[in-house]
Amino acid sequence: MSASVFRPDPRLYVQVSDALRGQIEDGTIPAGKPMLSLGEVATSFTVSRRTARRAMQVLVDERMVWLVPGLGYFVCESS
Repeated sequence: MSASVFRPDPRLYVQVSDALRGQIEDGTIPAGKPMLSLGEVATSFTVSRRTARRAMQVLVDERMVWLVPGLGYFVCESS
């Protein structure tokens, strides 16, 4: 029986959401605090704003962050 080999997801938005999720989980981005703007995420990860938006939507769907229109994304309090 061969061991399975871990392969990171090649989709950029998944890589960005994984990196941001890690920062949330390790406390680098604390609960209740604002996240980077889409432009800042795009610049920081060298991706398009569309990719940054899709990565943030993954975190919204997972209920790790929420979007306040006009204010930006915020980290949810852990339950």
